[in-house]
Amino acid sequence: MFFKSKELPKPGMIMYEVSEHGRINEWLVSDIIVNGRDKSIKLTSMDKTSFLVIEACMLGKTFFKEYQEALERLYA
Repeated sequence: MFFKSKELPKPGMIMYEVSEHGRINEWLVSDIIVNGRDKSIKLTSMDKTSFLVIEACMLGKTFFKEYQEALERLYA
């Protein structure tokens, strides 16, 4: 799946992760990494103690830009 720059979250936005334990976790977008056609998103925990880098293809599957989308996925 290919994302255009305007579809990617912007640094400073909050992203929502639906965990396999049935919780919604909040992450802060700290950076967008573009390497050729590959796009990744660096996320930092809200308490700034950990970070992770996800591929842009995870948007809409496990990670969401809107809380409502995460809720719908959680209860689907």
